[in-house]
Amino acid sequence: MDTSRRDDRAHDWGLLFLRVSGGLFVLWVHGLPKLLYYSAELQSIEDPFHVGANLTLMVAIFAEVVCPLLIVGWLLLIVFTSILIAGPGRLVLNVRLAGALRYV
Repeated sequence: MDTSRRDDRAHDWGLLFLRVSGGLFVLWVHGLPKLLYYSAELQSIEDPFHVGANLTLMVAIFAEVVCPLLIVGWLLLIVFTSILIAGPGRLVLNVRLAGALRYV
């Protein structure tokens, strides 16, 4: 396998990991507690739109359980567009460790 294929494959796996881990993080920290402790959350949730605590909690669960699956795609766009705009910066490993990380 040539180095460009290896770079593309590593890049693809890295992006997949970033998308999946970001989405799972939101799901784990915000979504699952609301889903698992529904009755406790129902007692403590605020109702800013005055539609009822039950509907407010259902919308929150949708936003924090289903939407992380959509975040998996958008997170990639946000993170890498930021890197594209800002550039790599001064702290780039392949410059500091030229022999170890640079492909021929």
